[in-house]
Amino acid sequence: MKKFYSQASSGPTDDGFGLFLDGKRMQTPAKRPLSLPNQALAAAIAKEWAAQEDTIEPQSMPLTQLAATAQDRMSQTEAGPGQESERDKTLRILADYAGTDLVCYRSTNPQLEVRQAEAWQPWLDWAAGAHGIVFQHTQSLMPVEQPEASMLQVRNILQDMDAWQLTGFMILCPGLGSFILALAVRDQHLSAEQALKLASLDESFQEEMWGADAEAQKAMAAKQMDLEAAERFLTLL
Repeated sequence: MKKFYSQASSGPTDDGFGLFLDGKRMQTPAKRPLSLPNQALAAAIAKEWAAQEDTIEPQSMPLTQLAATAQDRMSQTEAGPGQESERDKTLRILADYAGTDLVCYRSTNPQLEVRQAEAWQPWLDWAAGAHGIVFQHTQSLMPVEQPEASMLQVRNILQDMDAWQLTGFMILCPGLGSFILALAVRDQHLSAEQALKLASLDESFQEEMWGADAEAQKAMAAKQMDLEAAERFLTLL
């Protein structure tokens, strides 16, 4: 899309903070005025728009996309008869990730299993101490049933997230394959880069054995960019 404005700015509005393009308030894809929760996020989004040159490149504006998703989708708490709201659907999917959390499944390869145990067990211990989530781990390919009390705590943590937090978290959790690692990023105990390295131990091990794959590295770089954008989004809230 060709750039259609000269200046991008942010400022307070009656419903929070807004983004203004040549003084006109920007709308979301659902045609709602973009309403942001604080000046820090609004200013960061304004910078994304100010950095555009002759054409608008949506992929270079991840904070904008996340903010629009939060307002248009994650704030939806109502649905028709027999249907889930967008928020409830997201909560269910994220809870399912916790039920099969990556860090609970260890390799049968002795070398890799040692690395996984050393890297992942501290975060399982952290989740137990900090959030009361006690997960069991296994070397079996079959799913391990996690304690119901821990799954209830997972659901409570998710329910407590507002639309903004949930939007960032729904990028982190599937991207890492781990509720626990995503929670550590949200709580600022891990960076997105550190968490991705932990989540990619199997890929790193295979790369050491068989060499690097260019396409896999490209995909990993793209995933890191998405995770870092979600991390920044959460930090700005």
